[in-house]
Amino acid sequence: MHEYEWEEQVDDFLETTTESALWVLVAYGWWKPSSSPEDVELGFMTCTIDNFPDVVAFLMRQTPKQYSFNFGASIPLRQMEALRKKFSAIQVRTLAVRGLDPHDKWHIVALRQICSKYAAARWLERGVALVDICGFTTTTSPRQLAQLLSLSRAAHSAYLRLKGASTAADYEAGHELPLDFCRSTTGDGYYIWNSVFGQHGDAAVLALLLQIMSVIEQRRAEPREGTVRIRAAFTVGEIYQFEDQGIQRDGRAISQYIVGPATNYLARVLTDARPGQLLLGDFGRRAAGDEGAEIGPQELLDEALDMLRFGLDSDLADRSGACFIPDHKLRIVDKHGQTHYCYNVGAHIPNRIGESRFVQPVGLTVDETPALDGFTFRPPAPAMSPTEKSSEATTTEADTEATDLGECQGEETEA
Repeated sequence: MHEYEWEEQVDDFLETTTESALWVLVAYGWWKPSSSPEDVELGFMTCTIDNFPDVVAFLMRQTPKQYSFNFGASIPLRQMEALRKKFSAIQVRTLAVRGLDPHDKWHIVALRQICSKYAAARWLERGVALVDICGFTTTTSPRQLAQLLSLSRAAHSAYLRLKGASTAADYEAGHELPLDFCRSTTGDGYYIWNSVFGQHGDAAVLALLLQIMSVIEQRRAEPREGTVRIRAAFTVGEIYQFEDQGIQRDGRAISQYIVGPATNYLARVLTDARPGQLLLGDFGRRAAGDEGAEIGPQELLDEALDMLRFGLDSDLADRSGACFIPDHKLRIVDKHGQTHYCYNVGAHIPNRIGESRFVQPVGLTVDETPALDGFTFRPPAPAMSPTEKSSEATTTEADTEATDLGECQGEETEA
């Protein structure tokens, strides 16, 4: 339901302009013609879905300050026209609107909400987690329902615990934690990310993932039947995000979806992962507040643990921690013959439930790794002579550094 009269006009125009999603909205903007002071001329920059990555990359080079990664960034209309002349994949379409006040923040909020329905977003550095229920397709439908409910309740419980840590962070450090999470179902699990962009938002996603695994492992230790088993992975990488407009509630989309290299990577590395295993991607991302600095998996893992320690006794916080087992990255060759790198994580997650204080182990430990005899982790590539190196262009330094889980235990594990 629209609050302003002009909203329906803009909505209908964008529905026609995007031609049932064959085109995607990239940016919007406006200017007020002096001849018609009551009218505002809106401009909408569009391109085909196939050209969307190239257009976004172009805008990031040409307008780094104006173009954010949000759904339908705001760019002045006249600048849109100049950009269209530089890149033929861009189209700019205009609409005269009466009643829209570009100086009224609530009008702009309403305009942005309409534009987000027809736009997509591309993120080059977005933290994403994948939680996957083990053995989901091999069980009965009632059991599948029970597993989904169990995972959903575990995720909610983990969020509430993290919410408590956020309240403590506000008291101890003067700021709350960025807990504006989104999720997209995979049928037997979730992709989870944070609408808060940046290092701290990504660390919060990893903290939530650690807490979800902690809740599930804690419940497994209790005398109950049919506890859900999960495996999970986290990385930082490129994704495309869009809202699902097929089904709405009160005029707003009720689902969001993400696709891209980061989600593909998570799905590949988890294919043969074992129940209870946590994998962390081999990534680098820009550090918050330090231009040019970069952090990796260990730094983000440390920050996630620090978030979980807020509000806890020092003794409990000191007994928590996480490390890579083994202490270097692993090389995975997927079913398509592509090579990926990741880390196996073992952690002790601090928890406080009522009067109970405890540290919950999550992930696979050194003692459990021999059970991974069916893994597709591969041993490192053998060292090559200088002659072989010059003739083998596909060999990378990472290939010779990576080590197989099984080899660290004195055995080879070829799929």
